[in-house]
Amino acid sequence: MIDAFQKQRLAPTAQPRGKSVLIVDNDKKLMQCLARAMEARGFKVTTAGSVFDGLAQVRLSAPEYAVVDMRLEDGCGLDVISRSSNNDLTHARSF
Repeated sequence: MIDAFQKQRLAPTAQPRGKSVLIVDNDKKLMQCLARAMEARGFKVTTAGSVFDGLAQVRLSAPEYAVVDMRLEDGCGLDVISRSSNNDLTHARSF
């Protein structure tokens, strides 16, 4: 028999509908891991491996969120956020 606490634990978590995230990282394995985790939570995920590609993806996909690596080969991940035109990103996190 399942009690109320177990039902709550088994219930699906609230899924963000229509939320999109850009993940910018030059470590492909980590980027794939993050992408799978975000997709499992209902996010539409776009990825990029550099600042240059990240900026292009911001223009193409207009994500609401960004998770960026601080140490990329062509700059700092924060460059993706600061150089995004018209503050396209609603929320951003760096690591």
